[in-house]
Amino acid sequence: MDQVIEEKVLSSLFTVFESHAFLFLNAIEKEELAKVNCDDYVEVAMRFDGDIKGTFSMVIHKTLEDEIRSNLISGVEEEDVSIEYGDGAKELMNILGGNIMSDVLGEDHSFEISLPELLPLNLDRLGSYLNDPHLFFFETENNLLLFRMDIENG
Repeated sequence: MDQVIEEKVLSSLFTVFESHAFLFLNAIEKEELAKVNCDDYVEVAMRFDGDIKGTFSMVIHKTLEDEIRSNLISGVEEEDVSIEYGDGAKELMNILGGNIMSDVLGEDHSFEISLPELLPLNLDRLGSYLNDPHLFFFETENNLLLFRMDIENG
């Protein structure tokens, strides 16, 4: 990933997490990945298309999903909407996707993002992340958080 794109992605991540989820990210080393129990984490992913195309994915602790959902949907009367497990992570990914694409491409470019999808995390995929140059490692609320932007042909 281009250094300029990486800086814009990181800036968007920090801004969106702080301003929308009220969570603060701290960058950590990837060695922390060895401590992950897949049963405690969930992955949310979405595709993007436009001048660049690829995939965003985020791995979060299941308890963090509860906090994200609560922070994003605070003030919404629960009887007004149907709220399910994973909605917080998916909504945050939707916000992240839009912000990152706007920051990377600029306001004048058009792009499409798919609906975020909640995926169970498995050991094979987690293992493939160990040497992934597109993966960012963070800690927030004493939990590991991973974010990946994979640009096709880039």
